[in-house]
Amino acid sequence: MSASIHADPRILTRIGEHVGRADLCSLLLVNKLINTTLTPTLYSNVDLTECAATLKCVRTLAAAPSSRAFGRDLPALVNAFVLRVPADDLPWDADSKLFGTPMLTCVLRMVNLRKFASPIPLPFTPTILSMVVSGSRPKLQSIQLVVPKAKGSQLARVRPTTDHSKLPQLRTFKLDVWQPFEPMLARGIQNLLRLRANTLRALSLTTSLATSESPDIVGPLLPSDVAFTALEELEIELAALSHPSLQHTAAIKVLSIPGSLMDEDEIDFHDRLHHAFPVLESLAAPNSIVSEFFPEDERYRRPIHTLRLNGASYGMGSLDYAGDESEWYDLEEILPLLRFSAVPVRDLSFAVVDLPLEDLPLVVPHLVTLHRLVVVFSDDFEADAEDYLSELGRVLIAHLPELHTFLMSDMPVRVQHEDNGFEHAQDLPLQRKILAEWESYSSVLRKVAFTSEFGWEKRGDQWFPGSPANFA
Repeated sequence: MSASIHADPRILTRIGEHVGRADLCSLLLVNKLINTTLTPTLYSNVDLTECAATLKCVRTLAAAPSSRAFGRDLPALVNAFVLRVPADDLPWDADSKLFGTPMLTCVLRMVNLRKFASPIPLPFTPTILSMVVSGSRPKLQSIQLVVPKAKGSQLARVRPTTDHSKLPQLRTFKLDVWQPFEPMLARGIQNLLRLRANTLRALSLTTSLATSESPDIVGPLLPSDVAFTALEELEIELAALSHPSLQHTAAIKVLSIPGSLMDEDEIDFHDRLHHAFPVLESLAAPNSIVSEFFPEDERYRRPIHTLRLNGASYGMGSLDYAGDESEWYDLEEILPLLRFSAVPVRDLSFAVVDLPLEDLPLVVPHLVTLHRLVVVFSDDFEADAEDYLSELGRVLIAHLPELHTFLMSDMPVRVQHEDNGFEHAQDLPLQRKILAEWESYSSVLRKVAFTSEFGWEKRGDQWFPGSPANFA
């Protein structure tokens, strides 16, 4: 490396931004200048998906600055922190010396935090949320938390901000709340949302563990005296759609309504949705209300290109399956509605009890525009796996000329049978054989998964196995 490069931190920073993390770690060992220049790059964006790496990273970040090289406070360098490790893999106890205590120590020292996301529950999440509500992280742009029940001691630090200058950059606010908040924290969240109502771009308030007998959790968090006029993404419980703050839907492009079972008599969907969400592009909703978003009247058709039925998705760990399966006759009624979108539907996900091959030809004509298809199975195939997959290629893959991604998830099967998924989940020779067959039907396939454990990606003329995180 030339002396001119050594002397110019800007060039080093550009190099650090374009090399992989493994190479970046190696570069830090070259000399003091490179270490000093590129350490902020290494820690600016922390994205953790594996348990061992997470524990090691947290231990490093939590160490006292005096114990680190050059006395640096590493958490202060973190701009984005994303934790995607399955909850079952982590020492979950808040007082755990392996994870809980050092993790909280890290977060409290992340004074320059712009993004924090943890789609898994953390026992100290209420403390993090309290920190956000207090407005003590002025650079924060995005927050995503799963919030277990907050203990009174965890709320002691809450000082809800009323200063409009606090959190001026906040654009994304996502909470999955398990139980009602203490009144003080609920008021703090409501006030924060009130302050950012005109600038918030993405809002998600869900209650994944609530039951029909649970009290209203979302309602007390929404301010009724303002409207979210800038929202482009909304994920909200069905009953909350009638809240006064959510009546401005003109800019919303992404809508997700969790759940699958509801009392349709409680809300008149048709009147409320007739003109709502005019520019909607992506929809995740219960089967029972999907028809309201695909009207036959051309004047009210929406440009929906992505549809997730009953919240079905392909992802990682326990997050893979977020809804209930459909009976095939439900899908026979819903899939023909896709033609009533203002644009071709490109991405479709659904969960099903059984995918009857003999009935697929009836719906395939409505799927020909798909680029990506996700099917979540709630049970293993009744037929021999090789015969079933071979026939699936003939009746489905061969008739979808634009399909480049086809993912099958067996997460519900694994949940029901203690982590034992499809019988063919680890049969690599069988999967390679089927891939070869399917290639004879389609030249555009690039990503295929026969299980939620891993998938296949085509590079050049070869198929390579990959992590499920690469297929979400």
